[in-house]
Amino acid sequence: MKVAAIDIGTNTTRMLIIDIESSKILEKMRTVTRLGENFNGILLDKAKNRVIETLTKYKTIMDGHNIERYRAVATSVVREAVNGREFTEEIFKKVGLKIEIINGQEEAKITFCGVISFLEKKINDFLLLDIGGGSNEFSLIKNRTLIKSLSEKFGVVFLYEKYIKHDPPLAIEIENLSKEIKYNINAIKDKFNRLLSNKFFFVGTAGTVTTLSYIHQNLQKYEPKLINNHKIPKKFLDELIEEMLTLTNIERFEKYKIEKGREDVILVGLLIIKFCMEIFNFDFIVSIDSGLLEGIAYSIKTHDNKKLKKS
Repeated sequence: MKVAAIDIGTNTTRMLIIDIESSKILEKMRTVTRLGENFNGILLDKAKNRVIETLTKYKTIMDGHNIERYRAVATSVVREAVNGREFTEEIFKKVGLKIEIINGQEEAKITFCGVISFLEKKINDFLLLDIGGGSNEFSLIKNRTLIKSLSEKFGVVFLYEKYIKHDPPLAIEIENLSKEIKYNINAIKDKFNRLLSNKFFFVGTAGTVTTLSYIHQNLQKYEPKLINNHKIPKKFLDELIEEMLTLTNIERFEKYKIEKGREDVILVGLLIIKFCMEIFNFDFIVSIDSGLLEGIAYSIKTHDNKKLKKS
């Protein structure tokens, strides 16, 4: 059965088309749409239009694959927006796709399902970090069972727009940004404190983590199988951040071949990983390419999903 999964996030819009029975990936696409641009509770028209334009292209591709079922979800910025529900109705009217707005707990649960499918078997106990544009999901897993999850509103797009006003950023901007990140992570540690031990691994998914893994391996081409289960030591991360702090967005993009549209917010995401390592006392992070998008796809068998109407 061919199915499609769509994830409308704060920074990117993504689609996966997969044959569920064979697990063969037919299409996997990601577009930086920056839906959370200058977000103050209302989604901007120009940001919404970028998403609608992208979904229109995705819908054409879905039609070409004769998709039997699909599930499309919207996360952080849409669930926070005053006009979030109105936007999903606009998408249905203009594109023909029904969008489900999921809460942070559901997002974490689905992401966990996507990650666990590709995580090496020896990793049973771990803290999972899913870095998003509007929020970050932290999940505690023990014996490959989800114990507790938290969705916290300090995503990379929101933090970048709040603190970074210069290119490259000023020292005071990084200092203030770091204070907020550390405050939030310390609060999360307090909530997890009695459940976490030194035997836990640190696992990360989503664009910041996979980009870090790509850079650490010096890959010439992005390959999910090489991203999955790759370990990045804290020492490398610290050195990379120091280097990136001195570069402009364009220089960062050109030197590290970062995905266009991520070269500005990547520094915020790397700082989140850095302070997680320091506060939780982790020496490395394990990168996983699969996450929310794959979890959405694998949920289609049991979820009340939509049949695709042809254009």
